[in-house]
Amino acid sequence: MYAIEIRPTCQKNIDKLCSKDPVLSKALENKIEEIRENPSRYKPLKYELKGKLDANNFIHADGSKGLMPALWAIFYDFHSLMNNEILYTQMPSYIYYKFDKMKEKDFEEIDELAKLMLEPDNNFDELIRIWNTKKKFRILNGPLVGDSDHVKWK
Repeated sequence: MYAIEIRPTCQKNIDKLCSKDPVLSKALENKIEEIRENPSRYKPLKYELKGKLDANNFIHADGSKGLMPALWAIFYDFHSLMNNEILYTQMPSYIYYKFDKMKEKDFEEIDELAKLMLEPDNNFDELIRIWNTKKKFRILNGPLVGDSDHVKWK
């Protein structure tokens, strides 16, 4: 069980609201208890979704639809989690403008990464291992950096 710290100014507002509405008070108390018992931001999926999602339901702010926006989100989050903030125009070089060349194995690796990132605190050691060993997830291309710009170590 976790402890929740509520700032005095916030507690004052909560007390004021709750004194006016006992139903709200009980609902708030229950929600706080629920968060203390399971603070995970992500809820486990009830059903297996593989093969049941429409890729066109994934829409990026620029209007792009399909799996590519989903991949962007996964890699933005992964790089951010590894304390490596990237620009929204950057993607791993093996994906950048090569989406149509990706194999089923590539998608399976990304699926595994996404599953681990659902609970980053519990899976952090494994995520660090992936960061350190899967170079293709780290090498980025963007508008100013292409395949020929990367240093090749021998």
